[in-house]
Amino acid sequence: MAMADPSNIVAIDDLRILTGFDIEPAVADAEDITAALAKLKASDEQVSDQLSMRTSETEEEAGPDEMRDIREQVDAAPVVKLVNGILARAADEGASDIHFEPQAKEMLVRFRHDGVLHETLTIPKRLQAGVTSRLKIMADLDIAERRIPQDGRIGLTVGGRPIDMRVAALPTVYGEKIVIRLLDRSNVMLRLEDLGFAENALTRYRRSFTKPYGAVLVTGPTGSGKSTTLYGTLNILNTSDKNIITVEDPVEYRLAGINQVQINPKGGASPLPRGSDLSCVATPISS
Repeated sequence: MAMADPSNIVAIDDLRILTGFDIEPAVADAEDITAALAKLKASDEQVSDQLSMRTSETEEEAGPDEMRDIREQVDAAPVVKLVNGILARAADEGASDIHFEPQAKEMLVRFRHDGVLHETLTIPKRLQAGVTSRLKIMADLDIAERRIPQDGRIGLTVGGRPIDMRVAALPTVYGEKIVIRLLDRSNVMLRLEDLGFAENALTRYRRSFTKPYGAVLVTGPTGSGKSTTLYGTLNILNTSDKNIITVEDPVEYRLAGINQVQINPKGGASPLPRGSDLSCVATPISS
């Protein structure tokens, strides 16, 4: 039990009686405890506000009339408040991804921090259709199409910070799973020194990417900082005397002075013209 005053024996005894468990106290800052409780309360209130809404139990059972109801519901203030609250919380906590995962009896919401997913809250099954449709409308996706994957983007400002969100919808047996990648534009301007490199590793990396030719391979799991590292590197290389072309899938951040190319897998050919004079090509690779 996190406590600001772990020597409070009376509180520990009360908790032991209420829960029936042995209590092991741990020291925590009072402000941190208050902030954590406020976040939990806010999430519970956002979900509770929706419990009286009339939504279909599953999207698969919704017909044309129900689809019109869903569109009306997602335009209503309560659903907007719930979705915006989740997106704002993820941005405030520095999450790199949000997963809206439909389950048999509920929708699970998980945030990814430092490459690891953490369960954040659960949304009742009756609200799943409204939340899913609201997210798809924000990303300019087709809410009537639920059989094929879709991709889109959302642009928001959270606390004065511009946040780009890349949205992917994937049909599952329990409904559509929505995954959102949060792209904080302020992270692009991070210095390499702020990314946690060991001093000798940063020195070797600088020596590598400043060479006139060669290749640097940046790999790692989701959320490990591949794109952030490459964009931070491009900020250093981006000078007026260089021609820089990137080949990306997708283009996550827009950088001034750099020619960024979106790969088109359906095109069947390289997006670069023959004989291109490339000073730098950057392509993040997920492993």
